[in-house]
Amino acid sequence: MRIPAGVVTRSMVVVRPVPGHVSVHDARTELATVSVQWGDVFMRFTSAAQVHTVLTAFGAAREALRGVQGTVPTEPSGAALDWPWVAVLSVTWTRPPEWSVVPQERFDTIQRRTIHWADVHMGPVLWRIVDWAGYEAALELLRNVHRTAVACFTDGGKFRTDPSKIDALTAAGVPA
Repeated sequence: MRIPAGVVTRSMVVVRPVPGHVSVHDARTELATVSVQWGDVFMRFTSAAQVHTVLTAFGAAREALRGVQGTVPTEPSGAALDWPWVAVLSVTWTRPPEWSVVPQERFDTIQRRTIHWADVHMGPVLWRIVDWAGYEAALELLRNVHRTAVACFTDGGKFRTDPSKIDALTAAGVPA
C-alpha cells in the first residue's frame, strides 16, 4: 500500500467547542516549549510573543462575528459513522504569525437567510469561526495557553496583558 505524501501550504480549521490540552517542557529556559492539542490540531509555541499574537488575532475576530449564531452543528449529516482516516494538523510557530480577520457572509437559498462567519487568516492556517460556542471555547483555551506562556517563557513578562480583553486604559488591551 502506498502512503500518500505532499506539501500542504494552506489548511482550514473549523473552530468548534472541542477539548484542549496544554503541556509545557523546559519551563523558564531558552528551550521552553508550550504544546497545545486542540481537537485534531496540535500547536507548538516557543515564545510568549507567538501565543500573544495568536490570542490577539482571535480577540480581534469578535467584531467580525456580528450576526453569527450561538451554536451551529459543524458535523455533516451521517457523521456518526466512523471515518477510516483521521486528518490532523500540526503547526510549530517559529515566530509570531501575521494575521488578518475577514468577516464573511452568504445567502443560503434553502434556509432563506444570510449566514455569517469569520475567517482568521494566520500563516498557513485559516481558522473559520462559524458560531459563538466555538469562539468562546477557543478563547477559553487560548487564554489558558497565554497564562501558561507568560509563566514559562523568558519573554513572558513583556506579554502579560491579555490582548483578547478590551481595556479602557490601553488600545485594544495591548500594552502601551
